[in-house]
Amino acid sequence: MTGKVKFGTASISKGLGTRQNDYGLNLDAYKGFGAWTVFGGAGWMKYGSSQYIVLNNGWNANLGAGYKLSSTDDLGGYFYYRQKIADAGYAARELTGYWNHRFSDAWRLQTYVLAGFSDDSPDWGAGASLQYAF
Repeated sequence: MTGKVKFGTASISKGLGTRQNDYGLNLDAYKGFGAWTVFGGAGWMKYGSSQYIVLNNGWNANLGAGYKLSSTDDLGGYFYYRQKIADAGYAARELTGYWNHRFSDAWRLQTYVLAGFSDDSPDWGAGASLQYAF
């Protein structure tokens, strides 16, 4: 179970956000089968609205699988769905593929690519994150 808070820091005047916080709760589960792990979850978000942007609260879900290539590398993919949160909007549907590499117990690199399948999802995306665990 994961609680989420997204602080509303984006500019209203630039049309980037509501300046309101969003709050969510997700329940996720996973099961290992040798080198394979399947996972999925569902959640609910309470979105902040403004006088310019009216957002509805909404459900989301994900389902995916990962494969452990070695003690330091794994890759996988998952599908993400979020119901539409604006009356004039669309549901979000995205497919993401990822690769994780562990340099040590403390350092990890994750890269990903994604494809969107709705007008409320990006057409494509890519990114990376470097993580240090204390």
